Amino acid sequence: HRSSCEAAAAIADQSPGGRAQDSARAVYMLHCTVDERGGVERSVEDRRRYRVIRLAGGVRALAVCDPQAEHRATAAMCVDGAGARTAPVELVGLAHYLEHMLFQGSQKYPGVSFYKKQIGLRAGRCNASTAAETTNYFFEVDAGGFEEVLDVFAQFFVGAPLLDKSAAEREIEAVTNEDSRNRVNDDRRLRMALQHSVSGRTTGSQSWSKFGTGNKSTLGAEAAAAAGVEVRPALLAYRERFYRTDAMTLVLISSKPLDATEQLATRIFGAPTTDSTGGGATATPADVDPAAFAAAARLVQSAAEMAEAEGPPHPWAGCGAGELVASQLPFELRVVPIKERRTCRLAFPLPSRLSQHRDSRAPVLDYVTHLLAHEGEGSLYACLQAEGLATAVSAGAEGLR
Repeated sequence: HRSSCEAAAAIADQSPGGRAQDSARAVYMLHCTVDERGGVERSVEDRRRYRVIRLAGGVRALAVCDPQAEHRATAAMCVDGAGARTAPVELVGLAHYLEHMLFQGSQKYPGVSFYKKQIGLRAGRCNASTAAETTNYFFEVDAGGFEEVLDVFAQFFVGAPLLDKSAAEREIEAVTNEDSRNRVNDDRRLRMALQHSVSGRTTGSQSWSKFGTGNKSTLGAEAAAAAGVEVRPALLAYRERFYRTDAMTLVLISSKPLDATEQLATRIFGAPTTDSTGGGATATPADVDPAAFAAAARLVQSAAEMAEAEGPPHPWAGCGAGELVASQLPFELRVVPIKERRTCRLAFPLPSRLSQHRDSRAPVLDYVTHLLAHEGEGSLYACLQAEGLATAVSAGAEGLR
């Protein structure tokens, strides 16, 4: 395959036409791929090298050797299924709250701010985000400190984070402050309004409508008591249920050879075993009342079952009599902005499985959104701009599951 692509590019090089030669070569090279070990496909123009690794408990890892990353290194972890829509309706925002709490020390590195201090000492940065279906974590540091920070990072997922009470109130305040900022952000407000159009419908894809950020009212002691649970056991139960090793995907990028990166990942995250079916988080801490944990586990399991229940293909489908008018398609939603802005958005509900890259039709969705957002001659953007009707056009797909 590679030989045939290179031959096609060589033919394009020899063809007359000036700039057309470059365009022809670009088109040919766009479709040229090389299989790496582990089934990774890369462009022949890509100087990076890739390797897929299977680690302990089924953790999937992608090692990347980037010759240009000589001075920096980065790692990212995606936990599939641990997203806002799988949090209990009685404690909405729990997934996001757990994201915050994981940073607050582990049994191996118990300092509350230890992780972020190590990042700062190595001129790095870190962050995390909770989406509807996943929670993602990443950090980037100077290459010389990568191994040390990676070991601290790993404790969130295959170690024993403290989720300590001493940090709980402070992080609830942090979550509440984040929610306050979101409420004066026009993009966030529009999303909230759209979610509210399916408010109260929390089965299957409709669980996308859950309030994902959380705040003191939804995550505090009163909300937990009303649900018959305690907050810390609920955090532990949620982590045990959704932070399964076979739901984790790790990416490591540095200039190190792939063999060295594989050895590093194996040493820190564990070597693969014959049992790669995955497992939950480490055992419940001794200071947690077993009865309180059991009650929280039942609540979390009920939320998981609701999220996975068979339901309509998208949040606004299958509306019965008496539902919100906005639940009848098509509908128009008008939102008054905080800032001076004028935007028009068209949303087309699609089966949620189309957002999964494993679906055979997913590339078609990517292609369509790319065409709609194209800004070249004859594009939608060019036409609207020529009429003085638009200053920008964008398109994309948001997965619900």
